[in-house]
Amino acid sequence: MTTRDDRYWAVDLPGMSAEKADDLLRTAIRLGLTGTAVDPQRWLTRHLDLDTVDALLRKLTDSRAEPGDEAILTALVDDVREWREQAQAK
Repeated sequence: MTTRDDRYWAVDLPGMSAEKADDLLRTAIRLGLTGTAVDPQRWLTRHLDLDTVDALLRKLTDSRAEPGDEAILTALVDDVREWREQAQAK
């Protein structure tokens, strides 16, 4: 059984520098937490809502698509392409 404390929580802080991310991580470690600072130029980190996950699973497993899946997945593809272009430009 999974409890509220067993779930994986994430905090998204846009605009943070690498130095500030490392400082925040050190503070979290002092509080007894563990984590990782993720470089946004190297890693695409995306929070996916349930509808997007379901649509993606249907598409990847060749399951029957549902109305709205195409729009959801097109938005995801656009986000991934934009991130890739920005990562390549740096």
